[in-house]
This record gives sequence, C-alpha cells and structure tokens, in this order.
Amino acid sequence: MPSPAETIAGPAQQKSAESRFDGEVVSNFLDNARYQFSPRRLGSGAAMCLVTALFGGLLALWFYFDHGWPYWDAASHVLDAFKYRDLLSHPRLLSGDWWHRMLTVNYCYPPQVHAFNGLLKVLFGNGLFSDHLSLLLFCGLLNISTFKIAERLFQSRLTAFICAMVINCTPLAICISHLPLLDYPHMALYSAAMLTMLWWNEKPSWRRSLAFGNVLGLAVCAKQIASFFLFLPCLALLASFLWKRQHERALKLTASGGIATVWLMTWIMPNFQAMRGFTVRNNLAAAGQAHDLIAQNFLTYLCNIPVSLSPLLTVIFGVTLLFAMRRILSRTWLFALSAISGICMLASMSFQIPEDRYMAPAFVWFALVSGYGLSKAIRMKSMQFWTVGIALTALVFLQFVAFSFTPYPISAPILVNLPRELALDKGNFSYKADSHTPVPPGDPWGQDWVINLIQKTDGNVPTWLCIMPNDACYNVHTFSLIAAEKKCPVQATTMRVFTMSGEEVNDTTSSIMYYHWYLFTSNMHLEAGGGVSMPKDDASVRALRQAENFVSHSSKFYLAGQHRAPDGTIVSLYRQR
Repeated sequence: MPSPAETIAGPAQQKSAESRFDGEVVSNFLDNARYQFSPRRLGSGAAMCLVTALFGGLLALWFYFDHGWPYWDAASHVLDAFKYRDLLSHPRLLSGDWWHRMLTVNYCYPPQVHAFNGLLKVLFGNGLFSDHLSLLLFCGLLNISTFKIAERLFQSRLTAFICAMVINCTPLAICISHLPLLDYPHMALYSAAMLTMLWWNEKPSWRRSLAFGNVLGLAVCAKQIASFFLFLPCLALLASFLWKRQHERALKLTASGGIATVWLMTWIMPNFQAMRGFTVRNNLAAAGQAHDLIAQNFLTYLCNIPVSLSPLLTVIFGVTLLFAMRRILSRTWLFALSAISGICMLASMSFQIPEDRYMAPAFVWFALVSGYGLSKAIRMKSMQFWTVGIALTALVFLQFVAFSFTPYPISAPILVNLPRELALDKGNFSYKADSHTPVPPGDPWGQDWVINLIQKTDGNVPTWLCIMPNDACYNVHTFSLIAAEKKCPVQATTMRVFTMSGEEVNDTTSSIMYYHWYLFTSNMHLEAGGGVSMPKDDASVRALRQAENFVSHSSKFYLAGQHRAPDGTIVSLYRQR
C-alpha cells in the first residue's frame, strides 16, 4: 500500500511524465516534418535540379497554354533574331562586312542574346518554339546560379532552395520570363556573373580570371545596363585588394575587367555614332529638366519595388533585413551594393523612361534576403515559427500560380482577383493585363486574321499596312513579326512617331493614300498626354481622328472585315480601292 507521501507525489509525477511525453511527441513531429518537407534531406545537386526542373517545367507549361504573339519590344527582339538567323545561315567569317553587319543589327542592344536566339532559329526553325526554348535555358541558368550563390553565402541547401524559389515567384521575374525580352537573359547572366565572382574570389588564379572575365563580358553584353549592377561590386573588390596590399589579386581582377571591357567595346565602337545620336535626341527632349527627371526616375524605381517584388515578399524582405541585418549584410554586401548602385545609375539616365524590368538584377539580392528569412523561420525549433514559415512559403508559391495561370486555364475567382487586390495591375508595366496572361488557342484577338485576310486578298503582292492603334495586341512590331513568321510580304507601319513625352502624329491628309491597308480599333485610347504610347497632344489626337474619318467614310477605301476581341473591342480592317 503506498505511503501518504507517495500518494501525494504520484499525480504530480504522472503529470510531469505526461508533459515530457507531449514535448517529445511535438519535438519528434517537428523533426519529422522538417525532414519530410526540407531539401536538406536531398543532396545539393538533387535539390538544385529539383527547383530548376520545377520552375522550368512550369514555365514550359505556361508556353504550352499561351498562344499569344509577343508585342512591342519583345516582338522587335524576335525580329532581330530573324536577322541574325539570316546572317548565321550564311556565315562569312573572313568577311569584314559580314562581321560589321553582325555587330550593327541593333545599335541599342549588344548582339549576344539576339545572335543566340538567331542560332536557335537556325537549328529549330522560325517558329516561337526557339524563342521559348531560349527563355527556358535562361530560366535554368537563373535557378542554378541563384541556388549556388545562396548555398555559398548561407551554407544551407534549404536556404538555397527557397532563394531560388523566391526569385521565380516575384511578379517581375514571372512577367519578363513570359516574353522574349532581353531582361530575363540579362538577369540570368548577371546572376551567373555574380556566382563566378564569388567562385573567383575563393581562389583567384589566371585561369579563373579568364573565365570570370568572359562570363562578365557575356553579362554586360546581354544588355548594357547590366554593367550598372556589376561595375561597383568589381570596383569595391579592387579597392579592398589595394587596401590590403593584395596586388596580385588586384591585377587579376583588373585583367577580368579588361576582358569584359573588350566584349562591350567590340559592340560599342561600330555603333557609337548611332548611339550618340539617340542619346542626344532624348537629352534634347528632356532639356532643362534633367535634375527633376533624375529625382523622378529614382522615386519611380523606389515606389515600384513593392509592386515588382509583391507586397508579401516586400514585407518578408523588410522584416528579415530588420532582424538579421548584420548577418545578412556581412554575407550579401556585394549584392546589396550591386542593387543599390544599379538602381541609382538607372535613375541617373534622364534620357531614358524608367521601367520596372530594368531593375531585374537587383531582385537577386531581394530574393537572397527574403529566401533567407523564410528558411530561417522554417528552421526554427518553435512550432509557431515553423508553421508561419511553411505558410508564407506556400503563399509565395501561390502568387506564382495566380500571376501565371489565371484566368486561363485556372479561373478560380480568388486567384484571378489576387493581383488586382494587391494593386499589382497598376503602373507602367502591369503584371495582370490581358496581354500578360496565357492566350487561349483560336486567335481570340484577331491578329492572325488580319494577316491572313490581307494575304487572301492580295496574294503574295507586297502591301503596306498602317496600324493606327498602339497597344499590346495591336502594334507595328507584332504584325511585322506575324508577317515574317507566315512569310507574308506585308509591311506594317504607323503614323505615330515616338517621343519622350508621347506619340506625335502630324497632318495625315497628304500621306493617307500611301498605304494599302488600315487597321483601326474601337478602343484606340485617343487621350493626349496619357503616356509614351498615347498621343502627345491634342493636335496628334485630331490628326488620328481625321485619318480614321477619312478612311472609314471616303469612297477611296472599303471595309474588308471586322473582328470582335474578347474585351469587346471591334477591329476594323480597310482596303484601298
């Protein structure tokens, strides 16, 4: 029979034992959950391949669902790839004229990415498959580079996995990965250049310096503004070597920088006069307000970061930086310097209109910080932190789904409305416009219908098509691309002349009869001063309306056909009699 003391102590001991048992259950559950849901159970290579295959596969799935044509600058880049296809199909390596033509296809952009896409067209044909394949390859490069950067900086496969996931889930990366622009390739090559910089800095050698210089050259020649994000980190490393009297390291870094400079100067020299004229014209347009434009540009970039990063990731980035600033900056100071200096240099270009996509390299640092914050929460021993970390990571991935696959083929109202609720459909580079969602099959916007009708009417006779609207679905670049893809001799043009303050349209009465075909839409956005793709002033609006009235009511033209777009817009195509 138990003693009175044992009787009194028994329940307390039993409660203590139950408490220990519950604690062990919770602890075992957390350990098992972390093991099951963490890339740490995988090898580094397996985790890297997993995240690369996941987002590469999702991007390929997007291309499978999307049947739309590239527009504006994206279509223009594809047209440049066609020019490189023609040059690479008939290479003349010993001809100076051939090399000059290779380097001067476009004086605004270096040739590397365009030439690579042209080579893919030589290998895989003229269709958009080659352009999609190019973006998929750069997607793989971006994922691998970001993963290896994070792994080197934080010594954690879980952190590396989540950082690579985050860079794919930013609205900016989602948007530019869907279009054959230069921003996604130069974001990927920037990431590869920064990874090579870390690799070179671990054990500088002449062989590594040669490799680093060539990767750096490829990055700055993917798009010249990449140099804004790479110059100061290289200069900071050089200064630190000189301060520490590590002259051999400084010499090797200088050699790498010299190689990259040769890459860039090879393109700049034959295009210098054209580039200078372009800069002078835009500077004259901004004369007297350069300082105001620089301040305005900086404010625009700063305010657009939360939109391009998403409010969710902006909060995660800010909280992580607030509570782990010392650890973060000590490991990512080169990337922080790169992001800050790059955005400041972008803002200093008063002759250039600020666009969110120009900031793409800075998002590697944002992804590193945000990914570290998410992985830190998941690795916490507290059940509450682990749950919050998993939930936030799931939400980050959910925003990828919402931005990529709605409203087609997923039409869930919550996902469809998410970007609008987060104000991500605003700004000069909207992330949820109709033109940024997968376009269903069947030519809903009538773009193929326009070219097919012209070809059916005129056969293979060269004709001029004047595009009167200028939006993502109906613009000169898109119709030029469709005509090139279909091998139709239609020359698309417009009466709109681009300026920094809007599109200028002069008196059109004397030139209306120059063009065989006219395309009008019922929603041509004829408001003056609404942006660079809007008419510049009331005189331009009157000129556009005058041309529309003349073509639609004159006996010299007839209505060849009309098409109703998904948003209710009526597309009208007129032919000269």
